[in-house]
Parts: sequence; C-alpha cells; structure tokens
Amino acid sequence: MAEKLIPTPSQTVGPFFSLGLDRPEWSDLTRDGARGERIVIEGRIVDGDGAPVPDAVIEIWQANAAGRYAHPDDRQSDKPIDPNFRGFGRCATDAEGRFRFTTVKPGPVPGRGNSLQAPHINVLLFSRGLLIHLHTRIYFD
Repeated sequence: MAEKLIPTPSQTVGPFFSLGLDRPEWSDLTRDGARGERIVIEGRIVDGDGAPVPDAVIEIWQANAAGRYAHPDDRQSDKPIDPNFRGFGRCATDAEGRFRFTTVKPGPVPGRGNSLQAPHINVLLFSRGLLIHLHTRIYFD
C-alpha cells in the first residue's frame, strides 16, 4: 500500500535585503542626454494594513522615446538606439516604502500584426508577503 504524502505548506518570500541595491544610477535610466521627454515615476509600497514596506524591490523596463528596446532582440532598424538610455532600472524602497525612477516617456512598440502597442513601462514588484512577483504596466497616451 502506498504511503500518503503530506504536502509542503505554502510560505511567503522575503524579507528582501537592500544590500547592494542602493546605487542611485540604477534608478536613473536617462544618463546624460537621453533623448525624449524626461519623467519621474515615484510611489510608495505599503502592506495590507497600510504600513510601509521598507524592503521591496521595484524593477522597470521600457522602450526608448522612439519605441525601441535596448535589447539585441529588438531589430527595428527604422528606430534609433539611444546610447544614453539604459531601458532597465531597479530601485529598493526606503524606510517609508518610497521609490523613485527618472526615465523618459516611452514611444509605442510593435504589437500583433501591424499594430502598435500603447507606450508603456513594464513594472515588477518583489516584496515580502507575495508568493510571486507582481507584474503590471504603466500606460501613456
């Protein structure tokens, strides 16, 4: 007779440690002279009780102002690569759960068929209490 197996209980992840994540250059995607409209994305991460989450990590990635990703798989030869725009950023929250990115407003990127997707920034949130990261987007006109 087979022995009945007991499932392993669920466990949340974290806390995340910000050691090595306090590099300001990682939250500024523009460097010197990036093309496009410079914007700031800032916010605050709180838990279900409204308390600040001081150990979350937020990552963003996006296309440049022309709508081209800083990635070798983006082969849009009709759109320029901006050497002063990184396209990826990472920021740890501070003691009050705050984060801040400096970037440029992204251009539209190709969608299915011949369509264009609305300009957007991809956002990933890693935080204690989440079993998996949260993935969302910020859209622009």
